[in-house]
Amino acid sequence: MTKLNRGDASPAIAMIAMVTAVWGMISGPMAELGVRDVVVRLLGMDLVPAEREGRIIILYHSIAMAVVAIEVYMLTSLLGLRPETDAHRLGVVRPALPESVDWLELNGLRVGSLRADLRFERTRGGVAVQVRRKDRPLEILVEL
Repeated sequence: MTKLNRGDASPAIAMIAMVTAVWGMISGPMAELGVRDVVVRLLGMDLVPAEREGRIIILYHSIAMAVVAIEVYMLTSLLGLRPETDAHRLGVVRPALPESVDWLELNGLRVGSLRADLRFERTRGGVAVQVRRKDRPLEILVEL
């Protein structure tokens, strides 16, 4: 099964930092300070005023994609999800829930083209996993 490492979210976090740093330097307040002109020259940018809305959309979409990647990484790590799409298998290895969450349901969780509905519920011994529905031939292996 695929093992997720703590550093898996690092590229997404780094991308957010870089995009924010560059685009932040060409924002309105930085233009007043002359910083925008320097950054535009250094990076060889051609900022056409009519394309401003497009730049804003690209900026927000870039940040949103990275944030979603971080959220997916955190959720799959926390719940111990280990998909093996070629083998039509989903491993759930030592799932955990935050202290403030007693249960969590994932409906329509995709493993390749197959789907499953899972419920994670806090118990005295840890977190129980209930498979509510799954497409065939998906196999779900739970290791508590």
